[in-house]
Amino acid sequence: MRELNLLLILALVIAGVAGCGKLEIQDKLLVVGAERETAFKDKPQVFRGYIYDEQTGRCINLFTGNWYTFENGCIVIPSDQYIDRDDIARSTNISIENRPDNIWELKEIQNIIVQPGDTLTGIISPYFMNEHFRMNSKWYTKQVLELNNITDPHLIHTGDILKMPVFIDIESQTSQ
Repeated sequence: MRELNLLLILALVIAGVAGCGKLEIQDKLLVVGAERETAFKDKPQVFRGYIYDEQTGRCINLFTGNWYTFENGCIVIPSDQYIDRDDIARSTNISIENRPDNIWELKEIQNIIVQPGDTLTGIISPYFMNEHFRMNSKWYTKQVLELNNITDPHLIHTGDILKMPVFIDIESQTSQ
């Protein structure tokens, strides 16, 4: 039975590479331009290293077991699936759910000096978007407030030093 499954997977990969069937291989997890949106809604898009399972409707990575689905013409990456940020090209046709709060591990704390005109939200937003891909922003803001003993986020002052936590997804170590 295992040999049959391996042969089936190999056949699907070969068919995808050869351009047969409904498979379409992409280098990144999502590469969808305006010219592709119509075709994307008509058939699943399977990316390099993934196979499409018709029973579950999932595209499953052959090596890691990670998967994604399709809903209303969009790729949906569920919160329990680790995806490396470098493997994703941004598009409006993708829905990436936040990872659960309990998978984040503190890696380091960086100090930020408040500049004239800065707000806590203004400091957190770009920092959060660059460092903490798929993290719940409310959870991260709570961590910043607690770490800095801030009870009123509107009361920060020029020259204050804010501690900014840098977290890592603990599954990023095991998925690679």
